[in-house]
Amino acid sequence: MARLTAWVPPLALAVPLVDLIVRAEAKALAVVVPELRQDDLDDAEDSLGQVERTLLTWMGNDAIHSVVTDMGERIRAGSDAHWRREVSGALGETVALNTAMTREMTQLWIAENTARIEGLRDETLRRMRDDIETAILSQANPDTLAAKWVREGLPTRNGNLRGRANVIARDQLGKLAGQTAEQQQRALGLVEYMWDDRPAVPRNQRAVHRGRRGARYRWDAAPPGGHPGHAIMCGCRAVASVPFAQLRAAFS
Repeated sequence: MARLTAWVPPLALAVPLVDLIVRAEAKALAVVVPELRQDDLDDAEDSLGQVERTLLTWMGNDAIHSVVTDMGERIRAGSDAHWRREVSGALGETVALNTAMTREMTQLWIAENTARIEGLRDETLRRMRDDIETAILSQANPDTLAAKWVREGLPTRNGNLRGRANVIARDQLGKLAGQTAEQQQRALGLVEYMWDDRPAVPRNQRAVHRGRRGARYRWDAAPPGGHPGHAIMCGCRAVASVPFAQLRAAFS
């Protein structure tokens, strides 16, 4: 019986996407904070227009698509390379994998996450406009609003732009890796896997996932919360046990 483990991507693969957004936020703050401190809130709409232009310069659609594409392709390549090593090691010979399915899935992931990050940027602009309108109605000091954005970061529905970017990047890292693992294992005709929570980053481990260690689940019947990598920032992985005859037949 061959034991084949799925790949858990390093968190470093999420860094370029987070860095893109952190830089964009810093540039936007560098524009809006001096403007607010010099003007009254009646002129804040002009400042917001400058922020929008700044975010579109540093976090435009093309830049987002480029970084997300690079991230997705690195995850796919790492996962394919790991799976090839796992299968080749079990068979004692180098095998060639059909990567068409993982390539197609990665393209869908890239499109979804490009739209997700673009939406996050646009949501930030809406939240900033809401903050300005609230400040005008309450006759707040412009410097108070500027200080809030410096202290708390540019606003989003849940937290700030930098924090949301970090969560999304790390979460989607695990999701694509988990989806790729499922495709790879199903391609061998495997219908179940063993849950392994040990690769998870300790502070992100869930008690329910620790409780699943060593348990078996079917790919066509996900446990509550989904397969490994599906839950937010889940770092668990699926481990397959394959009879050698079945594995060899798949590559004969």
